[in-house]
Amino acid sequence: MLFGQNTRFSCQLQPDTQRGSEVWTVMYRHDKGQQPWLKMVTTLGSDYTPVRRCQIISETLNGYRKDGLIKLA
Repeated sequence: MLFGQNTRFSCQLQPDTQRGSEVWTVMYRHDKGQQPWLKMVTTLGSDYTPVRRCQIISETLNGYRKDGLIKLA
């Protein structure tokens, strides 16, 4: 997934070495590159597939950043 100019969080398929496959992952982009932040390892019903959950979480976090979020503790 491409990052927008102000986008810090996005979704990407990342390798899952424990399962031997790929898993949807919320990625965080910072000044030095990007890193995995949160893996979607389970499905929560038909409407909440891992890719949809990843999209919802990354969109929500990007919205929080626009509202002034600077740190999660």
